[in-house]
Parts: sequence; C-alpha cells; structure tokens
Amino acid sequence: MFGLFLIVVIVVLGYAVFQNYRKLARAEEAQRAEAFDKACLYVLYNRLSFDEVQKLSLLAGRYMDRLVLISTLKQLRESIDLALGSMNRDTATSRMEFAENCVQEIDNADPFAASPHILDEIHVALTEAQNKFKTVVHVNASRGHAAKAASLKTDKAKRKHLHFAREEIQLGLTAGQGDLAVLKAELAAIDAKIAEVGVLERPNAVGRGSAPNAGEQLGER
Repeated sequence: MFGLFLIVVIVVLGYAVFQNYRKLARAEEAQRAEAFDKACLYVLYNRLSFDEVQKLSLLAGRYMDRLVLISTLKQLRESIDLALGSMNRDTATSRMEFAENCVQEIDNADPFAASPHILDEIHVALTEAQNKFKTVVHVNASRGHAAKAASLKTDKAKRKHLHFAREEIQLGLTAGQGDLAVLKAELAAIDAKIAEVGVLERPNAVGRGSAPNAGEQLGER
C-alpha cells in the first residue's frame, strides 16, 4: 500500500515539475519573441552598424526565418533612406521600388517571423515613405540641379541648370500628388535664384516633359 502511495506521489511530483518546466519554457519563449519584435522595430527605423547586425543575428538565433526578416528589414531601411535622400531622381525611384519589393517579400514569408503588429508597422513605415517620396523626389532632384548651377562660372550655364531645377518642381506640381505648398515654396526659391543671374533662357530640350538628373551635363563651366 505504501509502495502504491509512493508511486502516486512520484507521478504527481513529476507531473508538477514537468508543468512548471513547460510554463518556464513558454515564458522564456515569450520574452525572446518580445525582444525580437523590439529588434525588428529598431531595424525598421534605424541604420545599423556592423556590431548591431552581429548582435541582432545572435538574437535571431537558430531561427532562419528571423535571420531573413532582419536582413530584409535592414535592406528596406537603407532603401527608404536612399530614396528619400538621393538627388538623383532615377536612383531615388529605383530604391523606392526596391523598398516596395522588400515589403512584398515580407508579406509572402510563411510563417511570418515576428508578431502580427510588426507586419502592420512595416506597412505603416512604407506608406509614410511613399507619401514623403511624392514630394522629396522632386525637391531633392531640383536641389541637385541648383547645386550644380551654383558650382558653374557662367550665367548661361547657371541659367540652364536652374531651368532644370524649375522644371523638376513643375513636374511635381503637375503630378499633384505631393505637398503642393512645399513644392510652390521651392519654385519661388528657384525663381529668386534665376532672377539673380538674369532672364530665364530655355536650354535645348533633353527629354520631353522631364528634367535630366543633376550631374548628367558634363564639361560645363
């Protein structure tokens, strides 16, 4: 009888220990998942140093889907920054398209390596970038032409690139998708610069309806 009682006690204790182990394991996994979610948000909104990449790789651990997500988020952040910062319209456009492709890859990942709200945050970040892009792609390209004009010596060459700068802003105004107040302010600033170097003379057309990228015209002084 005592032997049976002892067996029951051992079984009950064993079950209790097993349940406690499972509880602790679930808690640790939840903590790791929460830490990974925070890491995803950090990568989404920050450019990473090499050391940070190494630390995040360790955090992802043996989970290949997490490693892939961290890598894709890193590329997404870098592409958005380039798209919103480049003075070359073609470069900016290609990087925004690459950013959109990154999000498409994340959408198609099965299973998704982070919590569902992280996926929502990724889409919010992309949408915000796309909305900014509609304005800054023209502003940055225009400023690139204006910077080129400032580096030239002759008024004729200056007027040529200031015209390109003006035309770039007009493209944005015609599209009507960006911040029109910002674009109009940029246009006024360009017109003021044009007034400083004399009457606007339209240069030979480079392409119908679009200004060239800054730096495409070489050998000007």
